[in-house]
Amino acid sequence: MKKLLGTMLFAICLMAMAVELPPRHHINVWSGKEQSLPFSAQTEWRIESDHGRFLAGGGAANPINVSFPLLTAKETAVLFIDGKKTASITIYPQKLLDGITGQINCRRDELEAIGIKQQTNGIRPCFFITATPKFDRIGILSYAAKIVIFTDRRDFPIKINPADWTEISMGMNKKKGGLSVILDEREQLIDNTPSGVAWIIAHHVIGDKVILLPPDFDLQNIDNVLFLKKELEK
Repeated sequence: MKKLLGTMLFAICLMAMAVELPPRHHINVWSGKEQSLPFSAQTEWRIESDHGRFLAGGGAANPINVSFPLLTAKETAVLFIDGKKTASITIYPQKLLDGITGQINCRRDELEAIGIKQQTNGIRPCFFITATPKFDRIGILSYAAKIVIFTDRRDFPIKINPADWTEISMGMNKKKGGLSVILDEREQLIDNTPSGVAWIIAHHVIGDKVILLPPDFDLQNIDNVLFLKKELEK
């Protein structure tokens, strides 16, 4: 497993990129399940759609808990707290990755919940692979794979072969970044020690794209799923 993952990562050109967390004034939430918003109300709160339709509300609360009906498409709304416009909200359907097809060689209920159906039973390592058609300069069709790797703690450390990779991006999150990257003359590897790296994206010399996720990557966190959706649709 370590050897397999080691052959699937790293970079000649290193490009660090900070994870952009949603700003305080905007929140992404699921429909069809109860969630807590990072706000409190002294007297009252309410949520209205962009067209002014009342969606939810209540009195004093800390935190504010919301639950919206299950949607099939996203909806945007505004949160008012104690009479003041406090945040914009985007409400998403649970099957955010519905329509994205791929080969999955592990069984994870969270993947099925967000819309991915092609799974086999319990084979490790946990991969999700899609293929995107592309043409070279003379019009020959080939396919570039997008490979999502859900790592396990037993996979680390992962050795790197820099000659296999043209570019790497790292998402930085000082509070939740559970990965570390070591690049020096003695060794090049990825380890499962917290140093602020939340995810790694590497581009192979043959065109494949690898998205390496830490063991604690939470597929119930809507911002994590939105990140995956964006990367798989690029």
